[in-house]
Amino acid sequence: MQVMEDESTAARETPSSLDGLFRREGPGAARVIAAVVSGDVAALRLLLRNGASPDTHFYGRPAVTWAVMQGETAALEVLLEAGANPEAATAGGRRPLDIATALRCERSIELLSDAIFRRRVRHRER
Repeated sequence: MQVMEDESTAARETPSSLDGLFRREGPGAARVIAAVVSGDVAALRLLLRNGASPDTHFYGRPAVTWAVMQGETAALEVLLEAGANPEAATAGGRRPLDIATALRCERSIELLSDAIFRRRVRHRER
């Protein structure tokens, strides 16, 4: 199944040091993703307040996907509250909700479904 291949690849590609993160994507993306995958919600909030994008991508995956894959629902919630796109696809075309469903992450499914609904309602109201 493609989703599971994405997850196993992500586990192998998850950087083990901040040096690798900085070299690959630059310090802004590195800090956001490091906060997401470590579950450091306080650092994530600080970064977002200081201009970091909640839609940061790293290794072809948006920050919301990293949060789903790592089971960091608090970080996912912070990203969504900051305006992250709940439907942002990976470079391979997988969406966070697809991944959360495949991984059976009920809280992530709930957060993403609510965010997608709210986003679509807002777009209709314009």
